[in-house]
Amino acid sequence: MKERPIIRSPYAYDIDNIRLMSEAERKKLYEQKENIEEEPYTVIDVLKKVYHRDFIDDFKNSVSRDMRLLEIYKKSSDSWKISQFWIDSFKIIRPESVFGQPIYDTIVDIYVEVGLRVLEIYPEWYDERNIYPVKTRLRLRYTFDLRPCHLTCHYLGIVLGEESGVCSLFEDYFRTDKYLLPVLISTSKSKSSSCITFLANGFCGVGSISGLLSSLILGSFIR
Repeated sequence: MKERPIIRSPYAYDIDNIRLMSEAERKKLYEQKENIEEEPYTVIDVLKKVYHRDFIDDFKNSVSRDMRLLEIYKKSSDSWKISQFWIDSFKIIRPESVFGQPIYDTIVDIYVEVGLRVLEIYPEWYDERNIYPVKTRLRLRYTFDLRPCHLTCHYLGIVLGEESGVCSLFEDYFRTDKYLLPVLISTSKSKSSSCITFLANGFCGVGSISGLLSSLILGSFIR
């Protein structure tokens, strides 16, 4: 279900139902649509409302599959083993991505702050337990295939460390905003002009049309 390609916006009209409606029912439906404030989806809206991703569930699944992700926060010796964890708080800080990635593999990191309680046990003494709080920031990584006949999204897992974030992997690229549009703030005039030229001529180029098309597709999902 979560990996299913998008066929259309979830807020699109259902043509089969409209054909069965009376003229009065159709008019009422269209009037309701006109009164709805239309805004483009942010990348977080797309992940949650279109692909039905749950960031907390994705985090839990990653850690449950590999408890070693929590070992960097251990406060005891290696003899103690992490047995369980609980999430006390989960806050989305921001989405992160860069303009100019391949359209078939556009990476988006969701930067989050997580508060946990971690339970450790001492294998030789089962009644010995150690519980302590952990507060950390990390990234949940997703990849989009934004080619028109694909439109899929996959969760890749947890990314730790600033050096592994998508913005660090592509240091010379423009960062994007919550709509995956480039943020043209730079001291380099040549870099800005190159990006503007790419935006103007993106559909005419040869090869992958990266950030431009991703922005148009994500922005096309209207509330």
